[in-house]
Amino acid sequence: MGLKVSDWLFDRFGYVPKERKLIQEFNGVQYVGYSINTAAKVFYKELAIQSCVSFIANALVMCEFQTIENNQSVKDKTYYLLNIQPNQNQNAVEFWHQVISTLVNHNECLVVRENEEFFVCDPGFDHKKYVFFPDYYENVTIRDLPMKKGYAESEVLYFQLNNNSIRSLIDDLFTDYAELLTSAHEMFKHSGGLKLVLNDNAPQPLTPEDQEAQDREFKERFTSFLKSVNGVLGLSNDEKITELTSKSNISTKDFRDLIDDVFKLTASAFHISSAVLKGDVVGIDNLTDNTITFGIKPFAHLITSEINRKYWGREMFLKGYSVKMDMSNIKNIDIVKLSQAAENLFRIGVNSIDDNLELFNRPRLNTEFSTARFVTKNYSEINEYMKENNLKGGDENGNGKTDSES
Repeated sequence: MGLKVSDWLFDRFGYVPKERKLIQEFNGVQYVGYSINTAAKVFYKELAIQSCVSFIANALVMCEFQTIENNQSVKDKTYYLLNIQPNQNQNAVEFWHQVISTLVNHNECLVVRENEEFFVCDPGFDHKKYVFFPDYYENVTIRDLPMKKGYAESEVLYFQLNNNSIRSLIDDLFTDYAELLTSAHEMFKHSGGLKLVLNDNAPQPLTPEDQEAQDREFKERFTSFLKSVNGVLGLSNDEKITELTSKSNISTKDFRDLIDDVFKLTASAFHISSAVLKGDVVGIDNLTDNTITFGIKPFAHLITSEINRKYWGREMFLKGYSVKMDMSNIKNIDIVKLSQAAENLFRIGVNSIDDNLELFNRPRLNTEFSTARFVTKNYSEINEYMKENNLKGGDENGNGKTDSES
């Protein structure tokens, strides 16, 4: 049976029944004493943030970590850890989703290596910062399991997104929009309600007690009638009901536009195009390129630079050992366009046959012929071209000598 969006939101962010006070924590932020309507406004912001997190993480898991040794791409144990299985309980997709989610929600993420495996640490560790000595990390937990030791800076991968938390900035910005959403919701709800006027020619009550009794009677009679799908209401000869019609300018579009603004502002905080985030198709190519450049590549550079400086170090890096992230798989390119690009790369010697096969997700041949690189004569050196065609250059004659030397 399918899962409703509302059920997912409530399960994800901690729904509490309406009759109880809502005292819940959403990714480290407490909302105390809110009604369920206010919590629903929080869900819009959370859905926008988690959509951006999921978008960035999904884009990164489409990339391939390339391990370079002696300036040659190899597939070794490090390649397997980064692309397939970082640890025995997570695959690479789950692992990098957790890294990005922790990084966005807490502005930092700590990854440690134990038993030749990578593990994402729980938030809440102690980070001791120094100037002329390596930083140190204590009170580290992994999946609620406390680690008995601390970790030096050289033993961990520490990712920090910004000096200021993006999430806290979004929370502050959303304060005004939460009020606007609440107002729009209440106005739309009241504008769609049924308003009736009761004309009663019977003698009116003279005392406050009689007035209260009459009000209770009207409430009991009309409330159940208005709430029921099909109902019958008895009226006396002195009573007449008239529907009060009012033209309202409030529509669901106004409410949707406010929600759309929340997504646009949240997407802009992550440098993601809101059109790409929502799946629009008009002018999507340029928007996708900008999103990759300013929204995805900074995360990729943050991850690879930390891996290179900690995992390999300066000496090994300068010798040609590194980790790179191939981002060519993020965009789905038409096979005809890809074949034209592959041909151009092949004839100028950038790609071999095996390299082009990988562009089409096909296995490498790993033969002497398939790994060789070829260059068309159009790109050969000018001297070689002149020799092959017996052409003169400058003041030289066909024998490669000047006229005075002949």
